[in-house]
Amino acid sequence: MTDPSPPSIRDAQALDPGHTEAAKARLAALLPNAPRWYTIPKEVLRDLPEAMHDAVLMYVERGRLSAGSFLSAVVRNDLLDAVRRADPINVLRLKEWATFFYLHVPAGAWGSREKVDRWIEHGGMHGLVERFGPDRAAMIAGGQQHPTP
Repeated sequence: MTDPSPPSIRDAQALDPGHTEAAKARLAALLPNAPRWYTIPKEVLRDLPEAMHDAVLMYVERGRLSAGSFLSAVVRNDLLDAVRRADPINVLRLKEWATFFYLHVPAGAWGSREKVDRWIEHGGMHGLVERFGPDRAAMIAGGQQHPTP
């Protein structure tokens, strides 16, 4: 059985490893509801362990996160728990994790347990766009306003 979920940002990036303007246009076609400002270029993920790429994209795009995981501790901004849960590779890359989230992930998706819970509740970026539309999703994802039911 095939996965019925729409193509992801990672699918669009696979079409063009350089993530050129043509790839961005294909991304817009694949994800018509995604805000144009929101992509995670492949070169940004290169600083993170490859084994973590899918988990990061799944969390940011869909709001899916394994409870009690290293990534869960990172997005909650819980340094002690992140160090405790990190494998030998991730413990050495904590600076890269912090830089990645600070520079490339919407502020509404990380930083506290409350923000993470809201992000998961709304289904990540895709859920925000579907529920609130691209403009309001951008404001919510950026942490500028809290969504009202």
